[in-house]
This record gives sequence, structure tokens and C-alpha cells, in this order.
Amino acid sequence: SLISSRSSLSSESSECLVGSRFDAIRSSLRLDEVPKRTFIPTIEINDWSSSAIESSVFRILLEEMLGYRDLRVLYRPDKTSFQLRAKDFVCQAINLELWQHIPHSESQIITQPLGVIGREGLYVPKSTPILSSHFQFLQENDNLTSLAQSPSTSSNSKASSPYDVFPPSGDFNLTALYGDPENYACNSHTPSTVGWTESICANGSWIPPQCAEIEECKELYLDHPTNSLGWFEGMVKNLGLKFRVVYLGMQGLTRRVQEAHAQELKSVGGLEDGMGIVYYWWDPHPLHSQYPSSRFIIPEFSDQCNNTYSAEPMDSGVDCDREARSLLKALPAGLKQSQPDLYALWNSFTLDNT
Repeated sequence: SLISSRSSLSSESSECLVGSRFDAIRSSLRLDEVPKRTFIPTIEINDWSSSAIESSVFRILLEEMLGYRDLRVLYRPDKTSFQLRAKDFVCQAINLELWQHIPHSESQIITQPLGVIGREGLYVPKSTPILSSHFQFLQENDNLTSLAQSPSTSSNSKASSPYDVFPPSGDFNLTALYGDPENYACNSHTPSTVGWTESICANGSWIPPQCAEIEECKELYLDHPTNSLGWFEGMVKNLGLKFRVVYLGMQGLTRRVQEAHAQELKSVGGLEDGMGIVYYWWDPHPLHSQYPSSRFIIPEFSDQCNNTYSAEPMDSGVDCDREARSLLKALPAGLKQSQPDLYALWNSFTLDNT
């Protein structure tokens, strides 16, 4: 969707950079002598929060410091993965956060590092008790099967498995959120979309072989198969983790994270009697400040691990985390000459993960 004109974005009464301090900056840069701008820049905002924040900051600087009072803001809500978004550089727009290099001619697009390191991965609430021991603790204390088969295990027993802090299989009601299973984030059309040749969506989930016969496997949450592209599914399989991968869509995933952090966790038998969840997210993102979270520690990315990747989880040898990326910013190359002030602002616009 396209939002255009200054009146659609802000008003004179809501300006941010006001007062003598900013007036002095404009004067020192002689920006108050610049003629009225007639060029209308286009800013592309990706459909995730960090991009929206960066683009908003850049827009404010364009409007209130450089005098670009009319702008076009292009919002792309139709893209569902970092991989797809990064390929579609459209409408000669300025983009402040790209996760992949775009094949292009330098005569058309200029790209530079933004200064931010982007990482997709799995996260847990900071209150999750196994945080310090991560995946190895689950591997070394894997007693789901013995728990299921033990006749002495009762519903009143204290937690005796580290997996007990996680939601049981079937805990999240996908039907209540999406209704028809064909509306699930993982449905009958998914395998052909993401390159699965053997795997299927089972009631909105992907089930690793170690959970095929174990009802007690817990839930691990991703948003869409198009973001994971088999990476985290293969990792779950190859590390032997007892998780079914449940795809909630971004709406459902956000709700699940909110629920987990809202629930008060109480100590029972050395573990937490509450909702400890493992979920897909990425950094930078403001969610980690709103809902304190930490990365679910798994083996670090390596080229050796990456070389075993397959989009089909059953064929993938991946047993490591995703690769960290230096995020990029992009600008139509013609603006370097036609709008030197705009180019200078873009060229100096850098951020870091703090």
C-alpha cells in the first residue's frame, strides 16, 4: 500500500525536532537557506517493526531537517519471509533494512552496511529455567519416553523432566485462530511452496521422526514455514529435540509470546511451573525489550553445518543456528547526484544493535 503526502504522515503540531537546539543545527548546515523541495522521495517499509522504526526516524529527518515536506511511504505487507522481501526492491524506493544482498547494477542501486547485525533464531523467556544449559540439558535429560511409560507417574507428581516447562502437543488451538485448516500457516499447499519433498503439514505442524510415536512431545513455535525454509525443522530433527514444530503465523506467534510473559512463573521442584516456550524471532526487534527474552542456545553456525542444509527437513543435516548477517540499506543510485543532501543523510545514517 502507498501512503503519500505530508498530511498523511504527520502534522505541524506533531513535529519532533523543535527548539533552539535543532534550529542551531539547521543554521550551521545552512539548511534554512535551501529552496523549497520539489522532489518527492519514496521510502519502502518492510512489514516488521525494526524496519518501521528506522524508516520513521529517517522520514522525520527528511521532513524536519532537510525540508522534504512531501514523501511517499511504500508499505509491503504481502511479503512473508526475509528471503522474498530482500529480492523485491521496488519503485526506486529508499530501504533502510535489507537482510540479503540484492543482485543489481551499481548504476541503479547503491547498498551499504546499516551497521546492524541481524540474527534469526530461537528464543525463550528469560525466566525459563534451562536457559543456562540450553539444548544440551534437554539432550542429556531426555526422559519423555520413560515418563510416558512409567505407571507410577501421576498428574500430581512434581516435574521430573526439563521438557515439562514447555507446552504439551496440541496446547495451542489453531482452529480457534484460523478456523479452516487450509487457513493455517502450514497447510496442504505449504510443501510445494517451501521445497518439501517428503514432509507434510500435520494439523498445522511439522513432526520430527523422534516425535512420531511420542504423544508427550512438546511444542516449539515458528511463524511461517517460508521463514524457516526447513532450517529449524532440520535442526530439531538432527539434535534429537522432543519438539513438534507448530506454525502460528505472526499474529498467533505474537499472542503466544505475550501469554508466556504474562503468566506468573512459580518454582516447583527446581523447575518452573508455568509456560516456558521456545519460539522463532529475530534481532533487532523491540519485542525483546517488551518481553525480556534470550536466545535458545544451540550450536553456532558454521560453513560445515551450512553445507548440509536442505529445504527438505528429512534430508537436511543442519544441527546449528542460523548465520548472523550484516544488514544493508539501499538507495536509488540517481539520487546521489540529483539529491545530494538526501544522499548525504542516507550515507551517514547508521545504527547498531543497542
